[in-house]
Amino acid sequence: MSTRPIAQRADVETYTNNAVSAIQTLQNSWYNIGTGLWDNAWWNSANAFTTLADFAVLNRDAANQLNIGGILSNTFNQAQKATATAAKSINAAGLVTTSYAITKRENPLPLEARQFSAQGFPNFINEFYDDEGWWALGLIRAYDITRDQDYLDMAASGMINDEGTINDGLDSDCKNNGANVWSYNQGVVLGGLVELSQATGNKSLLTDATNIAKAAIKQLADGNGILHDTCEPNCGSDGNQFKGIFVRNLRYLQAVAPQDDFKTFLLQNADSNWSKNRDSQGRLGVVWSGPAQGVSGPTHSSALDSIVAAVAVA
Repeated sequence: MSTRPIAQRADVETYTNNAVSAIQTLQNSWYNIGTGLWDNAWWNSANAFTTLADFAVLNRDAANQLNIGGILSNTFNQAQKATATAAKSINAAGLVTTSYAITKRENPLPLEARQFSAQGFPNFINEFYDDEGWWALGLIRAYDITRDQDYLDMAASGMINDEGTINDGLDSDCKNNGANVWSYNQGVVLGGLVELSQATGNKSLLTDATNIAKAAIKQLADGNGILHDTCEPNCGSDGNQFKGIFVRNLRYLQAVAPQDDFKTFLLQNADSNWSKNRDSQGRLGVVWSGPAQGVSGPTHSSALDSIVAAVAVA
């Protein structure tokens, strides 16, 4: 891991400016006002939604200049009108891949009609519980900054190995299946332990989260401290989102159980994304150590998570 002193890194203002620029690129390159989605991707858009809400919590003035409140409101109103054919599969590497054919209905279906449209997404519900969960997290975050009860109402309607990290599932006996260790699995557990600790007052959960985070960084970061998934550079639309989920939730952990190593790690990844992983149009790719490749809405919003995290910890 790099020994570059934290004091020599960019300051909060610089990271904020970088985040603003990256958000503008995200909006200009991939946001569809009509559907409220980014790059025609469903659960990935829930993560982009959360990232924008996170930035708004950190800097409301900059968020207002970017009209993030308007973006969140538009996505809330438009995205749940979407209907789609969603197909999920697992490839030979154990990576889940999802494809969507997005169309739009004029009004969301009433709750009782959901069963007749299993492939549509009214009220942010589809047949994949993980997809619903990402939208619930984003909606809760939107409520945090707006106090608009509609966000919270909608949100309400809706495994550790020997190395100390989380594999991608359980077998038929509910035991760790030994499948690949993806960065996002570690991230969602970190965030969950943080929330559970806050809800119960059990601080030992933060120790568990810290141990998982350290094990994940040890296993998934390269010699320069930059996060990777084994699918790179061909991670598909789902895998392209993974690393951002980890750094976002690591930042949540850092806020309540700070570690110098976590701060260094988050800043290193933000710096690498900005200096090595942008193409000529300012778009961020899937390999955070660079160069920019496989650029898409999910790769960009995922890398943006690292920059927003840097705003929080710098």
